[in-house]
Amino acid sequence: MNNGDDNNNHRNLIIPTTVLDFHNIKIISAVGRGAKGVVFLSKVKAKSITHEDDVSKKEPWIALKLISKALLQKKNKNNGECKRVLFEQQILRRFDHPLLPRLRGILETEQLTGYAIDFCHGGNMHSLRKKQSEKTFSEEIIRFYAVELVLVLEYLHNLGVVYRDLKPENIMIQETGHIMLVDFDLSKKLNSISPQSLSCNSSPSSDSGTQNRRRKFRHRWFSRFYCKCNSGPLVKVL
Repeated sequence: MNNGDDNNNHRNLIIPTTVLDFHNIKIISAVGRGAKGVVFLSKVKAKSITHEDDVSKKEPWIALKLISKALLQKKNKNNGECKRVLFEQQILRRFDHPLLPRLRGILETEQLTGYAIDFCHGGNMHSLRKKQSEKTFSEEIIRFYAVELVLVLEYLHNLGVVYRDLKPENIMIQETGHIMLVDFDLSKKLNSISPQSLSCNSSPSSDSGTQNRRRKFRHRWFSRFYCKCNSGPLVKVL
């Protein structure tokens, strides 16, 4: 099977999703707030567990994002907000990558809609940077995270997804030290381009020009990311 067929099969892959019961979830605390919802550190209560020691081992930690349906309808314009929520869940269903969250389940009540993904105990890249000496990352660490970001974005592009909300707060840190990219409600689908159209409209000179533009784009992108990671606040909050 060729690479084109592999990419198409990957784009069409949808991983089965568990439907969560709100009464079977133990909410610990709020860990994040956004324009449309609140993210809670939670656990799924394991069934048929009799000892507390077993509970801590068998109940997985999850990040539960809950969105008020009333607020969603209030902000909804041309059904756009509802489509974003559904689109984000559809994207999460397709992920099978160690640097992206796994969709642990979806939740639906009369007042709420939401979903659960893996919880990252390391916080996000913004909070991690502030814990470093002089509040900066070393060049070695930046290279490490930059490479992982490129791998994640390449995977998303192969799925036909454009990620449009890249910032340190959306780059979570797993227990292993690897990143996990989150928050896909602003993402969009890539328009598919056939190899035939590329070959017909390309020439050696245009190919070299395209490569130069891509190199310049990557250089600007990495420079901005480097500055974003290492820039401290303009005003120090006491």
